[in-house]
Amino acid sequence: MAEDEETRFGGAFEPVTADAWKAKVGADLGGKTPEALARDLTSEVWIEALYTDAPRTLPEGIRPTRGWSIWQVVSDPHMHQAAEAIRAEVAGGVEGIWLRAGLDHGTRTLTAGDLGVALEHFPLGEMPLQLEARIDALPAAAALLTLAEHRGVETGSLEGGFGADPLGILVRSGSLPGGLRTAREELAAVARLARDHAPKMRAVLVDTRRYQSAGASVSAEVAWAAATGLAYLRQLDEAGFSLSDACRALRFTVGVSSHVYAEIAKLRALRWVWAKVVAALGGDADDQRMALHADSDRSSRSKRDPWVNMLRGTAETFAAAIGGADTISVVPFDEAVGESDALARRIARNTQHVLREESYLDRVDDPAAGSFAFEQLTDGIAREAWAELQDIEGDGGMAKALLDGRVARSITSFQQRILDSVANRKRAVVGVSVFPDLEEQPLEREVTRMRDVEVELGNELAEVSSDERHESLLQLAEAVRAFRAGGDPVDDAVRKCIGLGVDLYSVGTLLRTGRASLHVAPVRRIPQAAPWETLRDKVDAWAARHDQRPTVFIANVGPLAEHSARLTWTTNLFAAAGLATVASDEGYADADAALAAFAGQPVVAVCSSDERNVEVALELAAKVKAKGAKMVLLAGRPKDQQEELVKRGVDAFVFAGKDLVHELAAILEGIGIVQGGATLRLVEEDG
Repeated sequence: MAEDEETRFGGAFEPVTADAWKAKVGADLGGKTPEALARDLTSEVWIEALYTDAPRTLPEGIRPTRGWSIWQVVSDPHMHQAAEAIRAEVAGGVEGIWLRAGLDHGTRTLTAGDLGVALEHFPLGEMPLQLEARIDALPAAAALLTLAEHRGVETGSLEGGFGADPLGILVRSGSLPGGLRTAREELAAVARLARDHAPKMRAVLVDTRRYQSAGASVSAEVAWAAATGLAYLRQLDEAGFSLSDACRALRFTVGVSSHVYAEIAKLRALRWVWAKVVAALGGDADDQRMALHADSDRSSRSKRDPWVNMLRGTAETFAAAIGGADTISVVPFDEAVGESDALARRIARNTQHVLREESYLDRVDDPAAGSFAFEQLTDGIAREAWAELQDIEGDGGMAKALLDGRVARSITSFQQRILDSVANRKRAVVGVSVFPDLEEQPLEREVTRMRDVEVELGNELAEVSSDERHESLLQLAEAVRAFRAGGDPVDDAVRKCIGLGVDLYSVGTLLRTGRASLHVAPVRRIPQAAPWETLRDKVDAWAARHDQRPTVFIANVGPLAEHSARLTWTTNLFAAAGLATVASDEGYADADAALAAFAGQPVVAVCSSDERNVEVALELAAKVKAKGAKMVLLAGRPKDQQEELVKRGVDAFVFAGKDLVHELAAILEGIGIVQGGATLRLVEEDG
């Protein structure tokens, strides 16, 4: 039977126009327009409240395909504990391991034998393994090949990556030993090892996690990732690789925050921009598809109330999955406290299992496709990133952008926005700056120092004399000299040294000897909870020394119904700094009743309705100071009487939108709990 307009499901509804949607928004928001709710994501890209324009969609060939692989990062400094962590991850159903390992970061390893200890329970050749050895990528790659041969595993069956990423090293540490020329040579050597011995291993890593955790804009992240990838393609081209082989040598990894809309669009835009780059170089559809790994955001992890980090990890994993990451790893909830325990690692792992196996996030190709919001955000980020990429290329490329400070300047401008929004609580850190628990018991985890693991280093795969090792090092030195004079690459000499048990540090140092290192200001992470946790740590330390918690007396005068919201906000604010509060459950009848209840607390906060606030503060300020109060605050922002209030003894005003971190630091200094205020801690080591 033929369907007519009346019998079709869609015919039962009147068409809804864009004007009708805008009218509905206005009615629900008391006359506000959708434009009033828009907020800027970057200088040119906005998150709108209402999308009505038909979107441009990602080209079919580069859309993310359904599903992702569950990978987890292992980085316990003790190689034996790292081995047990890998055993648990494999037993728990992960499909790949990302091993951060080296002499001075992650799992401490010095020799191929040490790597063998860390990978004691890893099924080489049966599961992907991504190494992140940083400056020692070449000797680490040789060590993994040596280990595979020692175990009788065909190196051609190895999957994962070797992690050569010289520009990423420069970004994180601010130093590139041996300079760019040596880095290019080592990157090419790692790529040759992969091509000739382990073709399923991706030799090169384009890592932009540090940009994300430092506060860069999403479009800048995309542009810098593409510019870095392009720089590596050029280096591989100079080393004689075809474009197809060079593209297959790259893996991209990005950090993903819990800002779901922006992160989904960022991942999709990155695929789009990279496809355009490769297409411009003449690459076909297969070359244009990237291998994309997403790692959840370490900078969002709080030490206080770390259980909330589970929710952050879930949102980050959701964004990565919907954005189309090929592989995902989740930061355990206790990462900021110390070495993660088995429970935290299990929850991180199972976050992915639940979202994939129970929420079915892997059942649709590119699930964000067709959404006006996501398509327009993707398009906007991609366009802005493409313009930034063109500027970088026109100015000499990504290395020059790092060296001349272009990247640092861009990040600094966005960092300040983040710091401001954290300080005024517009960017809330749940459990820390909002809804803190004054009775919280700190989570205890082991924090390992380098000297604790030094005695474990130096394991051997086979018995070899020291003379043989010394001779192999001499041969490597001669190979390096010959290579720099135009001779053959040093790949085989490196493999021989590592195979004979020479340590990675000695091999790496020899490769870089005789060339000046490169230095720039490193890009530092912003741990968003840190400013508030600094305040709380200082107050908690004071409370422990004095066996009591400093208390704020809240003069909440008037019926509770008039000021309950302000009272909740004020109590929550002081708790974020570790200060207890005392207030009337029903509201004090008048200022005299509040004064009678005051018991000499060092801080008094007037917290009443807008109509009563100024009057109560004017009456109480001098009187409570006469009875022992050191500081008087007003919870609110009086428009015209601040000068008079200050004259009468009010020391500070706290209200939404103000820099509350520094205001509270000044209050703590005023009552003698801290000296010199409290400042934001930028993390110096990697995370």
